[in-house]
Amino acid sequence: MKRAACSLLASLSALAITGTAEAGISCYGGATLGYASAEAEAQFTLLGFAIPAGDLDGDGVAGGLTGGCDWTSGRWLVGGWGDLTWHGAELSVSFPLVGGTLAELPIDTQWSVGGRAGYFITERTLAYGLIGWSRVETGGFDVPLAGVSLDTPNVDGLVVGGGIEVEVAPQITIGAEYRYTSLEEQKFDIVPGLIGLNLDTEIHSVRGVAKYRFDLIR
Repeated sequence: MKRAACSLLASLSALAITGTAEAGISCYGGATLGYASAEAEAQFTLLGFAIPAGDLDGDGVAGGLTGGCDWTSGRWLVGGWGDLTWHGAELSVSFPLVGGTLAELPIDTQWSVGGRAGYFITERTLAYGLIGWSRVETGGFDVPLAGVSLDTPNVDGLVVGGGIEVEVAPQITIGAEYRYTSLEEQKFDIVPGLIGLNLDTEIHSVRGVAKYRFDLIR
């Protein structure tokens, strides 16, 4: 009995040592390329009264740079990340029936930081979820019919998503990722005190991610 207990203790000790050896911290840098679709629910205000104005929408190519650090233990991973994305989407809304542009708002850049947590479903394949904060910089808001062009402030919001990442060579991973960004409401004074516009914007993006990873602690 004593020998069996000693054997069990030795086995558990070996497992504990193995688990500790698998833990480590690594960092990475990489690039992203994909597609983004943006939509904004628009609402005009006239003397304080709300008038639904339909949706502004647009899509385009989105690419950027990403980086971060991860801590792994066994099959689990947690980490922090940050990235910069350049967007090719321009939000616009047309006149009903007759066409032509009523209003347009280009999306320029998106800065994001956050955290992620994941699980290695195989030795080299990671599935993960992410959450973070995002700041979007937009171009001027234009209303061609009124001859109005407004400067637009940066707008912040929440970003959530998830993805799959696969190690294809030592220190190199490729993956696919989906993100949803919900931005805070933007308010514009087209004619101060008389006519305004409120926008609630969201961005959906799907992108490929390539990373080069290096170990800090292993």
